[in-house]
Amino acid sequence: MSKQLNNLDPLEMLNQVNKTIKSLETEYSHLLDQIGYQKTGSKPWMKLQKIRKNVKKEMVVLQKRKNLILKISFELHKVTDKAKQPISVEEENPKFFEPINQLYVSGKPETKINEKLILNLLNFGSKISLRSIHGRYLRAGQYEVNQQTSIQAWEIWTILNPTNEKDTTSINYGSKIALRSHHGRYLRAGQYEVNQQTYIGAWEIWTILNPKNVEDKAPIQKGDKIALRSTHGRYLRAGKFEVNQQTSIQAWETWTLC
Repeated sequence: MSKQLNNLDPLEMLNQVNKTIKSLETEYSHLLDQIGYQKTGSKPWMKLQKIRKNVKKEMVVLQKRKNLILKISFELHKVTDKAKQPISVEEENPKFFEPINQLYVSGKPETKINEKLILNLLNFGSKISLRSIHGRYLRAGQYEVNQQTSIQAWEIWTILNPTNEKDTTSINYGSKIALRSHHGRYLRAGQYEVNQQTYIGAWEIWTILNPKNVEDKAPIQKGDKIALRSTHGRYLRAGKFEVNQQTSIQAWETWTLC
């Protein structure tokens, strides 16, 4: 078993799957755009909806494949740990195993895989939506930021490493992030207002936090609750429809990753 697992290159496999997923996410975003310009129920609208559903199915299949690769990688780590032999993948790419290492509950090789944690782990470059306590989604207008009741192109954001937009490593609570809108602009924190800017500066950098424990450094996945702290030390807040900042984390400063 050890020999078979060591012949795998999980990092290369994961990179290939991630590239395909990102390509499909881009295609999906474009389809949402095109659908928005069509009359609901028309033939072009129905055709685009069918394509969208097929793309969504491909994304689900690839996400399952990605999770399987992570499981294989985890098992590979356990086998080599028992043999007390370092593996080349981990030595050459230590960051690749960071989220996998954090799946250990007790630090023992025999620890069972935590299924919940490895599903939908977020990497820089992922596309997300943020749902407020009111059930509405963070929306990027041309420059303004507010909330909308459904997810379309303007409610989709790309989560980026502010110092390296090509980074695709894992995201943990405590990470510094930037959020790029469909328009190519970045979520910006003014003194209290929230809008968008065309470049990343200090005011476009946010810290992603666990609302229940701001010291948490665990990996993040879709479905998790987060708070976003601006460079001013205030938190992204959802009013009824408006979006601004507040000095503490309460229900209206808590968002769900979708």
